[in-house]
Amino acid sequence: MNKIHLRAFAFGLLLSTCIFGTYYYFSGDNGAAAKLSNEELIAQVEDKGYKVVEEKAYEELEAKAKDAEATPPEEETKETEQTDTTKEETAKEEEQPAEAVKEYKLNIISGMQSSEIATLLKDAGIITDAFEFEQYLINTGYHTKVQLGEFVVKSDMTFEQLAKIITKS
Repeated sequence: MNKIHLRAFAFGLLLSTCIFGTYYYFSGDNGAAAKLSNEELIAQVEDKGYKVVEEKAYEELEAKAKDAEATPPEEETKETEQTDTTKEETAKEEEQPAEAVKEYKLNIISGMQSSEIATLLKDAGIITDAFEFEQYLINTGYHTKVQLGEFVVKSDMTFEQLAKIITKS
């Protein structure tokens, strides 16, 4: 491509830009969307899950929120006591034994990828998220150190413990 061809190409780009620009400038609407009425705008906003409130109603809601923040100390104490009781109940529920620990004999064969291993562990109920375990192996570099063989793994093991077992580290 020589200078003449390059200049002709550049001139063509400039000319076409000028033509499109002139059309855009003189077309009148400049690509703007049609004007919508307030009702149509409100309907579009509500379709997306938002609520439209008039200014006066909004100010009333703000005032109520400020009043709620300035609650008397007696009421706050009652709320704190209720929260503490709820926390104790939650702690008791957590202390109860969850599902029984599952044990699985994982057989890793030649050519098996970390994603396949993660899927096997998820299907066996050892882990809950195969993608998350695979990403852990990749991020920590264990995915290149996986060894062949049979490994006994349990559902109460952490990702790190599982990775160390299958890499024999």
